[in-house]
Amino acid sequence: MNPLSPFTYYRCHKRRALILTALLALAVMGLYLLIGLMQESYITPEYAINRYLSNFSLVQPDLGKTLEPANVGGLGFYFRLLGLQERDVDTVLAQSGVTLVKGQLPPPRTNGVALSQEIATALDLEIGDTFDWTKDEDNAAFAHYANIVSPLEVVGILSGNVWLGIMSYEYLDSHERYRDLARYGMLVIAHPGREAAVDDFLRQIIRSSRTDVYTHKLLEEAAARAQAALYALFTPIVLLVTAAITLVVGAINQLAFMRRLPEFGTLHAVGRSKGWLARRLTLETAGVALAGWALGILLAWGAMALLNAAVYAPRGFAFNPWQVTALPFVLPLPLVVIGGTLFTATRTLGRMDAVAIVERGELSLEGGHVGRTGRDLARNLPRPLASTTFYRRHMRQAVVLIGATALMIVSASIFVFGLEAFDDARQPLLAHLRRVSVVSPSALPLEPTVSAQIRAHPAVERVAPVMVFSPLGIFIPPTAPYYPVEAYGVTVEDMAYLVDLYHLKLAEGRLPRPNTNDIVIPWTIAQNRGIRVGDMMGDSRHPLHPSAPTLPSPLVVSGIFAPAETPTDDIWLSFMSLEFAENYPDAWKVDLSLIVAPKAGQKPALDAWLESQIAGERRLVFTYGNQQALFQKQASTILFSLSLVESIIALVAALALTGLNYVFVTQRQAEFGVLYSTAS
Repeated sequence: MNPLSPFTYYRCHKRRALILTALLALAVMGLYLLIGLMQESYITPEYAINRYLSNFSLVQPDLGKTLEPANVGGLGFYFRLLGLQERDVDTVLAQSGVTLVKGQLPPPRTNGVALSQEIATALDLEIGDTFDWTKDEDNAAFAHYANIVSPLEVVGILSGNVWLGIMSYEYLDSHERYRDLARYGMLVIAHPGREAAVDDFLRQIIRSSRTDVYTHKLLEEAAARAQAALYALFTPIVLLVTAAITLVVGAINQLAFMRRLPEFGTLHAVGRSKGWLARRLTLETAGVALAGWALGILLAWGAMALLNAAVYAPRGFAFNPWQVTALPFVLPLPLVVIGGTLFTATRTLGRMDAVAIVERGELSLEGGHVGRTGRDLARNLPRPLASTTFYRRHMRQAVVLIGATALMIVSASIFVFGLEAFDDARQPLLAHLRRVSVVSPSALPLEPTVSAQIRAHPAVERVAPVMVFSPLGIFIPPTAPYYPVEAYGVTVEDMAYLVDLYHLKLAEGRLPRPNTNDIVIPWTIAQNRGIRVGDMMGDSRHPLHPSAPTLPSPLVVSGIFAPAETPTDDIWLSFMSLEFAENYPDAWKVDLSLIVAPKAGQKPALDAWLESQIAGERRLVFTYGNQQALFQKQASTILFSLSLVESIIALVAALALTGLNYVFVTQRQAEFGVLYSTAS
């Protein structure tokens, strides 16, 4: 066997090769799982649920209720339940490539529903099962069936690449409660080869402030934005892990290099060039790096396959463990490690003097005489056995240990810090609920008797009718490029009351006047989106930003509230004239909600009464307590999905630092032997 072969080196240094291989394998596995699981948990499900748009487009009026019966992914992925006329059912199924595999299609004028197998599995529904809003009582934090006001029965199971949920149009149209809840629209099927032309026509001509359009191209654009957000979120983490691994591998290689000085000096003295030696060191590291990378990919693939079989597939979201999205994130790791080794080897070998190595055991004859410098430093140190003395004598090792530890800790904890920062950033969305509660209709408008019941409660100080809508969104980096912010349409008297209640002051402009399209917005939102007094929002022809929503009527920014003195007191509320919206009922089709302001000291009692007595089948109650619990529930769900990845990163950190310390200990065997012998 060739004594200069890298394989010979691996056989003679099995422990070091094993440590480096395992370290790189776990790092690659962690990054692969990180990207793969986020892809399959947050992006793929939403795309899969809306994949039916690849076969036809959907056109619906804006600002109407949407019959979206269930949260199938557990993370906010809602699917549309399509009410089809009897004559259109076969056409839609054929166009989608979907067939009935069990049960029957929904009979006309009945409450039957046919669901794709994946959706039924995700919702744990079988033929004969019924579902409605009452099933949410077991999981109040997520309203899975909030719009299912009357029981629906699963009568058929569908199969195909497209996921569908269909029921009888005639039943919805004749049902007193569903007729006002369902959102009417039309499915548009293009002639073969004309899909792009129909898509462009719908987007450019039909889509407006009054009409929503859903096409496959829009779906792909939304998926691309989500993919870009994923890259923006995880690229810093990948860079941190890569830097930490490169630092640790470089330190281990540097220590191994110093122990092999006699070998390199001899090889150089007998004619081997410094370039050959640098390539030899790089080739040794390349073999370990590529082996670790391949092993990490295989381990990650196996872990994804197990998770798919145990968690995702049983919930209807089976996926391919081979995640192409993750490859760009893990490919650079071995290349960076190899490149770093080549750079370090070339730089170090450039100072190598074969004579100095053979005669003195030092790298060169000038500067950095490790042996003599170490002895001189030891004589000048008052406590040669103190731990601080080690750090002073081995400054590079200390820097590597501290730096690698810091990078690994940041890599493992950055998700938690990022999630906490995101949660803190959106807290002002709930700040207004500290002083009031909101009661909103779930299906039909609020009954006058309910409004009277709330007004008569002894803990209530004031009840104000309000139109709740979202005219704009805030950018919360890095995960939420568009987070909707609520606005209230209220009367001029109620607006004055709320401004006084929240101690809001105008930084510039004025409050909206009655019967005008004025709107006043918070300072934070204005700064976040670059909005100034006089700007117009909601105009589809001139959006304020790419993701700005289109409103039934454009609104003019008449004023901007001043920021709160402390961030915790900041309130993100906008106000417009309710009288203006009521003058255009055909455009602003929004059922009124109620703002309920308590008497002093009565907020907890009022919230408890509203949640227990008013919330129900037709009414939603929003209090600071239940919305804060929802935020925490969402954060816990995300943290749980990240726990596996965090564990892998922590394991990588532990292994890296253990391996580095192992090398340091083996390097100091003589020192420890002397100390042990003197102690004995």
